[in-house]
Parts: sequence; structure tokens; C-alpha cells
Amino acid sequence: MDKSLCSKIEKAINAANLGMMASTDGVVVRVKFPNPTVEDRKKWVKHAKELSEDFKIALRNIRREDMKIVKEKQKNGEIPEDDAKKLEEEIQKILKEHEHKIDEVFHKKEKEIMES
Repeated sequence: MDKSLCSKIEKAINAANLGMMASTDGVVVRVKFPNPTVEDRKKWVKHAKELSEDFKIALRNIRREDMKIVKEKQKNGEIPEDDAKKLEEEIQKILKEHEHKIDEVFHKKEKEIMES
């Protein structure tokens, strides 16, 4: 980077009023970010919750498609009713396990966001 640009970059960042403070020693531009407010953290947690719900919805859509395939195979006589029931129960069990993992990751991230 051209060293003559450092002061211009510093002034541009400070003039942009982004809540950051830039400083330079002529070689490097350092940008100090403010500590996030509780409100910021709550927004991040809300966004993380929305993402976790989106993942759960995606899993449920996969389950619905898999259940549809099992029912079609049972209807066509490709698999017996007992096996179809076992497959449906296994699909549901796998779904619940993955939903639980998503919840664990979300709660861990929520705690991390709110404590940092």
C-alpha cells in the first residue's frame, strides 16, 4: 500500500461517522471498533435464532420428502408396512437429534454473544 494514502484512509474512516476510530502511524492504519452495546448483542442473538429456525425448517422439509418416499414405496408394495413404520420412526429420531444439536449450538452462541 502507498504510505501516502494512510492519512487519507484515516480521515475517510473518521469522516464516515461509522462509530469507529481510525489512527495511523504513517505505515499502518489501525481501526478501533467500539464495544457492542447490549442492544447490538440482542440483535445478533435474534439473528442467530432466526438462522437456527431456518435450519430446523430445512431439516423438516427433508424429513417430509423422506417420509413421502417411504409412504410411496409402501403404497407400491416395495416395502412392508412394518418396515415403513420403522423407517418413519428412524427418520423422526434423526430429525430430533439434529434439531437438538442446532439448539445446543444456538444456546452456546447466545451465551458467547451476551458474555463477550
